[in-house]
Amino acid sequence: MMKTRILALLLALLMLCSCAVVFASCSDETDGNVKLSKEVVDVDITGYGVIYGDSLSGASYSTVFKQRMVEFSNTLKKVTGKAFHAQSQDRAKNKQAEPEILIGKTDRAESTQAYEELEGDGFTIRVINNKIVIAGTTNLLTLHALQYFTDKYLTGDGSSAVLSVNESVISDELESVVLADSVNGGIYTHIYPAGIKTDKACPDYSGLTGNYRDYEAEAVELISEKLKSITKIAAKKFPAKKDTEKFEKEVLIGIVDRPENAALLSTLGADEWIISLDGNKLQVTSWSIASLIQGGNTYVDLLTEATVTDADGTIKIVFPEGFCLKGIGNENWMMDFPKPEGEGIELYNTMDAADNSLQFVYTGSGVNATSYREYCDTLLDNGYTVLMENEIEDSLFTTFVNNEKKHSLYVAYNAFKHKDEFGAYDNYYSKTKTGDKDFYDFDACFRIVSSPVEHEYVTFPERKLLSKPTYTKVTDSAVSTMPLYNSAVGLMHIVTLEDGSFVVFDSGTVNQNGTEHQQLWNTLSSMHEKIWGQAPSASKPVRIAAWVVTHAHGDHYIAFEKMLEWLKNTSKGNQLKIDYLLGNYPSKAGAYHLGGVAYFDQGIIQNFQSDAASGFKFIKVHTGQKYYLANLEIEVLTTWDDLNPRMSYTDNDTNTVLRFALSNADAPNAEPVTQIWTGDANRWQSRWMCAMYGDYLKAEMVSVAHHGNLGCEIEFYDLVSPTAVWWPHNASAAWNYLRGNKDTQSRWCFEVDQHLIYNISTVQYLYTAGGWNNSQEMDGCFTMIWLRADGPDYDNPVDAMTWEPIAYNDCNVVKAPFPR
Repeated sequence: MMKTRILALLLALLMLCSCAVVFASCSDETDGNVKLSKEVVDVDITGYGVIYGDSLSGASYSTVFKQRMVEFSNTLKKVTGKAFHAQSQDRAKNKQAEPEILIGKTDRAESTQAYEELEGDGFTIRVINNKIVIAGTTNLLTLHALQYFTDKYLTGDGSSAVLSVNESVISDELESVVLADSVNGGIYTHIYPAGIKTDKACPDYSGLTGNYRDYEAEAVELISEKLKSITKIAAKKFPAKKDTEKFEKEVLIGIVDRPENAALLSTLGADEWIISLDGNKLQVTSWSIASLIQGGNTYVDLLTEATVTDADGTIKIVFPEGFCLKGIGNENWMMDFPKPEGEGIELYNTMDAADNSLQFVYTGSGVNATSYREYCDTLLDNGYTVLMENEIEDSLFTTFVNNEKKHSLYVAYNAFKHKDEFGAYDNYYSKTKTGDKDFYDFDACFRIVSSPVEHEYVTFPERKLLSKPTYTKVTDSAVSTMPLYNSAVGLMHIVTLEDGSFVVFDSGTVNQNGTEHQQLWNTLSSMHEKIWGQAPSASKPVRIAAWVVTHAHGDHYIAFEKMLEWLKNTSKGNQLKIDYLLGNYPSKAGAYHLGGVAYFDQGIIQNFQSDAASGFKFIKVHTGQKYYLANLEIEVLTTWDDLNPRMSYTDNDTNTVLRFALSNADAPNAEPVTQIWTGDANRWQSRWMCAMYGDYLKAEMVSVAHHGNLGCEIEFYDLVSPTAVWWPHNASAAWNYLRGNKDTQSRWCFEVDQHLIYNISTVQYLYTAGGWNNSQEMDGCFTMIWLRADGPDYDNPVDAMTWEPIAYNDCNVVKAPFPR
């Protein structure tokens, strides 16, 4: 009997084990805290409507919720190749459209059924009656469900509209995290990067006002103010600290010094932002500031959707554990290309480089010339061809194009060969007020800019610009400046090319009721007539081969802009032909922390193009590139985006700095005359160029950066060692900087300017833009220097308007030794 009972028990146990195996084989799957049914349904969503229901908060949907509906529709189109349009159930033309993707609590029976299956707070994704239901018990959880659906099921490449969806997805009874409440204030501490600028003051001590802080600091303030408005308690109750301090519960903003942040970023696309909660860390992060602005602003809006009020009246900000929301900084960024790989090569950040371009910066011990060339070989193996390449002082620059993808890549290796050659120097500003060491700490990096070949107003570099052209010489080259009167500032130079065309460098501004734009035209007309023996006409127009705008400050382009408008409204419009605009300008996000207008507002370049009778092409230039016009070689020394990741905090460091080399057809074996046009380059671009190029910066002529005020530093001018200096200001302003009794300890620019003119032995000539008496009637010479076969004819300057000789004096045209 005992044996029989034992045998029966064993048989029963085996049967139970057998049943367990069968049950396990039929059980649902789990994905973290999400349960997924085994049954998977293939749904062809061609023709589906995307419908969202009423807000569960009782108030209207937030902006971020509605925006996510639009983004979801765009994602559906991207992965299925079909068009979708999200609309509220109230706006849907067909109240019971079939078929549908239902989001949130709609009035459809399928939504009601899905909600009935939820127990506690959570979300569900269901396929019911051939409809897809995506729903959460709060608006926040509906967005969470939408992100889960996107990540798991929207993985197509645009070739099929069939989605394979689990018939049932449920994540209910979720744990929640309270970030803040109206009793305790911030339970989670907001953490931002230690290295960012948090105050609004301009750091160059120029007296400029604006918002010169980084976005992370702005985001912390926006978050605090939003929490204050929700909880009705003081903003100081919601603490924010640098990432040098650590707390148990944190909201991490941007790229911060936390292992959790590094781990999350490693999973994130270079164009994405993410809001993610994992236990004691809620992160709002991305690789780029442009994406972070979107993620940060989304988080601020989500705080409204995360607000609940307890029975005792306590207002709480509650997020579900595991919450995740992601987005793309710019859908037009081109991401499909091989990225640098290898030991010691790490993505440092990305940056919106404007015009649908995205810059990638890679750093690390593996970044060197060898790995750069290996990466270039990888691009060649993947269908890219070399458009242009250059090497300067061990730094390497290559521009690639993939015609099939209509994609271009600017790829640079910044070696910073000379970064250790400059020690501390006796400059008051640099010595005591900056407190930084970035001048000495430039690290080698790869810099990649991914851009579309086709753009609405940017022209991809044309091959005819990439090699020396053939032309007929009709004149010697020349360099001239236009006077700046009264309070006018700016930079205005004209370079005459041997084929009779001009390069206009910036253009200065126009005083109130001023006529500087007409003077610019009169100067060009006079020079044209001198060259061709006839006034400009429709059949023989003034030809500007290139208009260079160094940066988007009005005192560098307004006179030209007004000239185009003025010519357009007269009969003279067809007397001007412009070939190219050359430059590189920040995006709004890229210039976020610069406090002023450092970027061209949307459409302004197109306005320039439409105001020119024949239009013109905008070529976006990058450092290391070379372009050729007649006898001119243009080499790009730096652009604004070179400063990433050590970005400047003044909008005067957004310049394109060019090196001109002008040859003479009558002296083919002679060295070209070199010129460096600095625009308003400030201390950071000055240091960057010194660290990159060293004495490669030597040039015959230089323009004084930022009109002599807070511009380039002593080392830069020592390396240039020019013979002639062009000062973009009138004589009275220039000599205000140069008088020996100026206190160089109170304004460091006085020290730099006086060193340039008095201490650099090579400097023999100084040309300012206008007279000593600051008046149009006095010394208003349009100074021109001819570049003859035997070199610049410095000793015989002429007035480009009258063609009369200009005598050297102690005012605006000065020859060494210079008066003090």
